[in-house]
Amino acid sequence: MCESDSYRVSTAAEPAFHGFWIVDDVVFVETVSGEERVTDPDQVAVYERLADRLWSAAVTGDDARAVLLSAGRQWARSER
Repeated sequence: MCESDSYRVSTAAEPAFHGFWIVDDVVFVETVSGEERVTDPDQVAVYERLADRLWSAAVTGDDARAVLLSAGRQWARSER
């Protein structure tokens, strides 16, 4: 990472990942330049599989709280 003014710019190769949400049989994909609506059933299925994979890796409740507290402590140590 390199700092430029008040924001950071990544110089590492990172995959582009856009936010999305699924409403009934439609996927709304938010990109840096706008929003796309996906209605093709095969493409919707791709996002449904991705959402399932993300939820299977997610933590909730006390486990999520522990992850956030740990990340906060690590960040605080790195800012010293």
